[in-house]
Amino acid sequence: MANAKQGVLNDKEKVEFRQLTDYIKEVYDSKNIEPSWNFLMAQVKNYKATYKISYKEMINVLKYMVQIEDVDITDRDTLGLLPYYIDKTKRYLERYKEVRDAIKNFEFDERVRYIEPKGFTRTQRKNETYDWQIISCVV
Repeated sequence: MANAKQGVLNDKEKVEFRQLTDYIKEVYDSKNIEPSWNFLMAQVKNYKATYKISYKEMINVLKYMVQIEDVDITDRDTLGLLPYYIDKTKRYLERYKEVRDAIKNFEFDERVRYIEPKGFTRTQRKNETYDWQIISCVV
């Protein structure tokens, strides 16, 4: 955990902070905009203290906002919507993990199965004749 009085980050936090700034830069660079770093970093510091979220969690929230919800964080040069997406992101990631785990445990069956439609048998369908002139007019 960071030493709050001195503002010193531990090694893990340094890596996560760098990943956060790299992601913000990547988003801004994709729009050919130079971010207002002083303002953005003040927001990051404020959100970290206010909402007690890590830099890694902020990265996840920003990725959810940008990649899933299609929020343009460069629009007003602000991360102001980040707090509103914290819970949404957590729910999304929980659901994502559930689906991922379900897929891991899923056993695929290579056999091909024919499911007979109700009301018809395979023999009835083979014996049916079609008026192709009527069908071609409909299509």
